[in-house]
Amino acid sequence: MSEALSPEVKPEVLVPDSTEEFEYEYEKTEDDERVVLGKGSFGTVYAAIDVVTKKKMAVKEIQEKDIE
Repeated sequence: MSEALSPEVKPEVLVPDSTEEFEYEYEKTEDDERVVLGKGSFGTVYAAIDVVTKKKMAVKEIQEKDIE
């Protein structure tokens, strides 16, 4: 059963091109570990915060061996 987003949540997908850069900081647990949102066959998705906008975001790190 999937859970619907509340009306006030408006997800955005930001994919920077080669000229756009952004800074983010990973959200951390009390043990100073990065907060994991999910894991899959290609990599791990972590919770982060955009340093400029202060918006929560997800950062997917793809395992280098999977990059062609």
